[in-house]
Amino acid sequence: MKMKNKSTEGITLVALVITVVVLLILAGVSLNLVFGNNGIIKKATDAAQKSKEAQRQTEEQLANLAELIDNNIDSVDGYKATEGVNIPKIYNQGSNTGLIPIKYKDGNWVVCSEDDPEWYNYLSSDPIWANAMLSDGKYKVGEVEVGQVVQNDELGSMFVWIPRYAYSINQYKTAINGTDGTTQNIIKVEFLKGNTNEGSSGKKYPSDYDADNVAEGTATPMIVQPAFKFGDVNLKGIWVAKFEASMQEANNNTTTNNDVSNKTVKIVPNAETWRYITEGNIFKTCLNMKSNSIYQLPSSSNTHQMKNSEWGAIAYLAASQYGKIPTINNSNIYYKEDEKDKYHSYSAGSGQTVGGDYETYTSQSTTGNVTGVYDMNGGAWEYVAAYWDNGNNSLKTYGSTDIFPNNILNPAYEIYFDKYEVSTDEKTNGSTVWAAKTTAANLRLAQMAMDRVKLMKTTKGDGMYEAIKEFSYYGRYSQTYSSYAAYEYTNWLKATYDSEGNATSANDDTIKYTNGLYGDYALVGNPAQPFLLRGGSWWDGAAAGVFASHGSRGDAGDGARFPPSVGFVAPL
Repeated sequence: MKMKNKSTEGITLVALVITVVVLLILAGVSLNLVFGNNGIIKKATDAAQKSKEAQRQTEEQLANLAELIDNNIDSVDGYKATEGVNIPKIYNQGSNTGLIPIKYKDGNWVVCSEDDPEWYNYLSSDPIWANAMLSDGKYKVGEVEVGQVVQNDELGSMFVWIPRYAYSINQYKTAINGTDGTTQNIIKVEFLKGNTNEGSSGKKYPSDYDADNVAEGTATPMIVQPAFKFGDVNLKGIWVAKFEASMQEANNNTTTNNDVSNKTVKIVPNAETWRYITEGNIFKTCLNMKSNSIYQLPSSSNTHQMKNSEWGAIAYLAASQYGKIPTINNSNIYYKEDEKDKYHSYSAGSGQTVGGDYETYTSQSTTGNVTGVYDMNGGAWEYVAAYWDNGNNSLKTYGSTDIFPNNILNPAYEIYFDKYEVSTDEKTNGSTVWAAKTTAANLRLAQMAMDRVKLMKTTKGDGMYEAIKEFSYYGRYSQTYSSYAAYEYTNWLKATYDSEGNATSANDDTIKYTNGLYGDYALVGNPAQPFLLRGGSWWDGAAAGVFASHGSRGDAGDGARFPPSVGFVAPL
């Protein structure tokens, strides 16, 4: 962070005006001519302000141009060899915009400089990931001084830096179980230099591999994590939300939260989680962060709902030698009921247990300490910006008609969503098959789910196909259940498939939640669930986690929340 320095320049415009005014007065010029609304001082002040604003705009435009060139030309610029990662970018462009770097020291968050050796250490056995905050708290970028202690209730929206890296899965499509809260080495990571594909070792890595040439249980080739490609721009890293979103305004904790016309995102600890909001309104709210002046973000920034690939980038780093698999938050208390200031609690207990805050339950972060990302295991499922392109009405109903007109993604938003393909049968007949209530229909639903999985094979880095060995589909239970008649009750079922992936039995008389990598749920969904949830819920136990996935309609429910991301790229 740039510190303010005393001016060492020569005569200023103001000093010059004062000198002129004195001379004019001595010469007998009217004071009204000097001090009036159209007087010399007023005009000089206006000219000074316009000059300052023009200079600021010029500096920002030049910085944007430099960023555009930097992001579109391969360069190792920004890589810090002594730290082995790309330097976190806070984007102070000669004006009061950008992020404020903060470090955690002696039980407090403290504003630090960009070159503070305690800000981050990704290579440590006790990794420290870089944290920063926006200006929607007590302190503002460009004004706050290095060394300022920031209390929890003074924090602005918090983000964590994920540096550009390449990865390899050590045992492809193999369920691996370990101890949460510890380093697992499920993924091997090598950090990359600048926006290039060159690793810290000097080796260059491709951007893809052929999944057909990788046997289950063996290591995949090392490739660049796809999350660091935003449109046509190669990113040096991304800032991701440290916590799931809360709101600046009063949280009603009801469906009125879905009226986002006067609500804004806040990402801080000890705040009640923002629930009861549809996928479409989540997306709009995150997108609007950039233009809201309370955050003081530069024009080159890009705010958006976290994409599924970006979730995968965090999950893979957590599962690597440079992170820790977080323990589950298995409390269903979304806020403390015994205190006036409600907040989402963390717990190592279960059920109706009021837990503690993030500083107590550090094992629930991706580093095992307060510097990591929270809310990726348990609590409630998290909406990500991803969908299955099947034309289901839920896309425009819950994803918004301006984002998904006619149930097709508006091309203007393509770079913000991860799209997953489906079979022709699902696209053409999915809704009809879902409405049917027979074992034959369930068998087709099972086949559609398998086709979803097969078509994910070419997508890497998101913790989906690479992490799924077995999966469940969402179908109709063929037996009576409670007050439900046969085929009226819906739940997760597991089909039987032949060696070619053809569904041979719907197995719709047995409810089955199937697990993938690290024992986390792999729940692929059905045609009526085009959107995607990650992370698991408090009641899912060991099946919740960073690799857990779940289909969803995208509706405004009690049990789903969302994390935003902030990317910084020059205009495309």
